[in-house]
Amino acid sequence: MNVLQYLSHAELRSLRARSDAIGVSRIVANYALIALGFGIFIVWPNPATFLLGAMIQGGRILGLAVLNHDAAHMGLQPVVGGVHFRLSCCYAYSCNGRARGCCSPP
Repeated sequence: MNVLQYLSHAELRSLRARSDAIGVSRIVANYALIALGFGIFIVWPNPATFLLGAMIQGGRILGLAVLNHDAAHMGLQPVVGGVHFRLSCCYAYSCNGRARGCCSPP
């Protein structure tokens, strides 16, 4: 199946476009869902909510690992004027502790 049978090049380019707002919202949403996993068990402490919270947290921690991988490849934000925004390298630095060239233009 070829995607270009259904979408034009312009539509495909707009779907693949990077955005600072989307990158930040993905990070914030993952951390919010991790907090929700804790909150469920704190409010209703029983084995079922423990398992539900653990499943939510496990999935979102995997999501953070995927975002960390994207950040390492400068995939969370657009390139403007040949310089990457600092979102990706600072996020990778906060997760890894020692990303090369963090928070400075590549």
